[in-house]
Amino acid sequence: MTLVERVAEWPKQWLREGREQGVAEGREQGVAEGREQGLTQGVDQQRALLCRMAAARFDADAAARLADLLAPIADPERLAEVGDWLVRCETAAAFFARFRSRLAIETPPVRVARARPAGTGASRQESRYALRDVKSYLDSVYREEV
Repeated sequence: MTLVERVAEWPKQWLREGREQGVAEGREQGVAEGREQGLTQGVDQQRALLCRMAAARFDADAAARLADLLAPIADPERLAEVGDWLVRCETAAAFFARFRSRLAIETPPVRVARARPAGTGASRQESRYALRDVKSYLDSVYREEV
């Protein structure tokens, strides 16, 4: 094969290699997205199961309350821990007390300006402190996640 013929083959070779690389990258991306979607569906199913368990063990009100509390939790281990509490606690009050005490340990309280009667509004200084505290708390949570 002459040099001219080889040079003429290069664009075809590059196209072939580009397609192969694109297929490989697409496959990897698809697998990653599928894995993430599967995990999300699994966590959603785990939340639904916990709510059904709460309804069966306690009542529908407890299940609805639990659904609201579980919404921000995406860690399967934490959800499994909640399932253990459902099995071990005798009453809904004991279950929610344990849930609250566990959350109080893991999330620091956020200081927010107290509501004032209509027409007396919080001072600008109090509002500024409250917003600063909320912002610093959110920044610390974000840093822990990253």
